[in-house]
Amino acid sequence: MLQGYKVRIIANACITRYENGERAMDSIVGYYNQTEEITKSIKEEILIRVPTMDFEATE
Repeated sequence: MLQGYKVRIIANACITRYENGERAMDSIVGYYNQTEEITKSIKEEILIRVPTMDFEATE
């Protein structure tokens, strides 16, 4: 399991990439190739920062 600060760093990187129009958030999160448990933690952190995030939609 990643430490909390690493999850926050990856979540912030995902948000930045999404805001730059790279692709769907689900695809961006999947790029980091983490376990299901870590992916869930990253998505939860993203939802804390951006509560309206739709992981399948592009911007």
